[in-house]
Amino acid sequence: MSILKYSFIILTLLQVSCAQRAENQTQETKTEAQNTVKRVSVIKIESPKAGEMYTLGDEIDVQIALKNAKVIIDSLKVEGVDIKRTLTPDNLEFTWKTKELNTGTNQLKVFAYSEGNKVDSYYLKLRFKSDITPELYACKIINTYPHDKKAYTQGLLFEDGIMYEGTGDWANSSLRKVDYKTGNVHSILSLGGGEYFGEGITTYKDKIIQITWKSKTGFIYDKNSFTLLRKFKYPTDGWGLTTYDDKLLMSDGTHVIHFLDPEYLNEIRKIEIYDNVGPVENLNEL
Repeated sequence: MSILKYSFIILTLLQVSCAQRAENQTQETKTEAQNTVKRVSVIKIESPKAGEMYTLGDEIDVQIALKNAKVIIDSLKVEGVDIKRTLTPDNLEFTWKTKELNTGTNQLKVFAYSEGNKVDSYYLKLRFKSDITPELYACKIINTYPHDKKAYTQGLLFEDGIMYEGTGDWANSSLRKVDYKTGNVHSILSLGGGEYFGEGITTYKDKIIQITWKSKTGFIYDKNSFTLLRKFKYPTDGWGLTTYDDKLLMSDGTHVIHFLDPEYLNEIRKIEIYDNVGPVENLNEL
């Protein structure tokens, strides 16, 4: 067979392949267009109202309404912590059992479907206080030790018989290693001349982490030498800091506790602290 015939066959195959590919792409575009439905407002939650506060364990009657008779709704899907169910247009009420929720803000999501396509969504946020009354502990002084009166203690921890102390005040913030029995300071590192107000400290492996109040800046040091390894940023005030298993917990002066990755210091999640009355503000010592 001549080279010309081979060339003709190859060109023909290429043309067929390109035509089939174009046809497939056109069909895919049509299918995507058919599945794309413009969002319309058709649902609302009449009860409860957004932002209302309940107690963990309450069974909340949820009432949903359809507000657009022109759109025929096939079904509604409800999603939230410990709840997942499908409703029909003729039965738009259900009971939300809240025993397994966390305190603070919890969200309920409702999705409406028409002819199999999602056409609307509605998010409801409610607040939940604890069903437990906190126990009040008493304490008594059993000993006293000398301490530098200029050291405005903000972070404090004991490890291997040594007291590590983070001090505040804009002009005198520092990190210290102290013999708590004598008050002698073995090591001290100043945070600078007024740029930072030192706050909570904690240890993780061979490092000490220290946060600051308003500067949104934290420091990671070598625990033995106090050598600064690096700085890190966070978006809130810095108040208390501690280590919990393989995570760091940080408070910001509100009722929120932030869980941080101890290696990269990015936020993993956060929780809201409520007692049996409401949010517990000004969380600090952890």
